[in-house]
Amino acid sequence: MRLDTPIGRGLRGSPVLLAGAAAIAVAAIAADLVVVRSDLPYSWRRWVVAVVPVVLLLALARGDRRAVGLALDPLPSARYWVRATLVIGGLVAALVVVSFLAMSIAGVEIPAPRLTPAEAREGLFRMIVAAPLVEELVWRGAVCPAAVALLGPWGAVAASGAGFAALHVVYGNPAPDNLVAGFFLAWAHLRSGSLAVPIALHSLGNLCAIGAQLAAGAWFAA
Repeated sequence: MRLDTPIGRGLRGSPVLLAGAAAIAVAAIAADLVVVRSDLPYSWRRWVVAVVPVVLLLALARGDRRAVGLALDPLPSARYWVRATLVIGGLVAALVVVSFLAMSIAGVEIPAPRLTPAEAREGLFRMIVAAPLVEELVWRGAVCPAAVALLGPWGAVAASGAGFAALHVVYGNPAPDNLVAGFFLAWAHLRSGSLAVPIALHSLGNLCAIGAQLAAGAWFAA
C-alpha cells in the first residue's frame, strides 16, 4: 500500500543534506538512550536531546516546517484523524488483548500495573505532556526525515516503531501496547505530515493507560 508523505522531502536530492539528517537522527537516538539509562527520564538533558535535533533538521530543510512535521494542520484533514484515532485505538486494544491471552495460555506471568489516585496525580504531567512531547520529537521528529529518504516511508515506519519499542525495553516497561504503538505513531506522523497527530495520539493512549491502571488499583484494593 502506498504511503505518501511530505516528511523528509528534499533530502533525497541532496547527498549532503541527507548525510546531515542521518547524522542528526543517529546522534539523537544515541543521546536519548544514554540519557534515559543514566539520568531522570524527563530531565532538562532529555528535553535538549528532543528539541535540538528537530531545530537542526528545520535548518537543513530551509525552514520547510512540513518536511520535519512542524506544521500544525494535519493532512488530509482533522476529521480524518478523528476517525483514524478510533480505528488505531481499537487495533492497539485488540493486539494487547491477543498478546495477554497468548501469554496466559503459554503460562507466562502477566504483571498488572496498578496506580493509586495520588500516584496518578503525581505522574499525570509526565505521562500526558512530557512523555508524548519528548518521545515524539526524538523518535518521529528526529528519526523519520532521514529514515524516509533512506528507507522509504514504510521502512521509516518500521525503523521508528522498532526504536520506540526498544526504548520501552530500556525503560523496563516492555508491555504489548508499548511494543506496537510506535508503528502506529510513526505511520500517523508520516500520513499527517505533522508531529501534532502522534503527540495527541500518544497523550490519549497514555491517558487510557492511566485509567486502566487506576481501575486495576481500585480492583485489587477492594
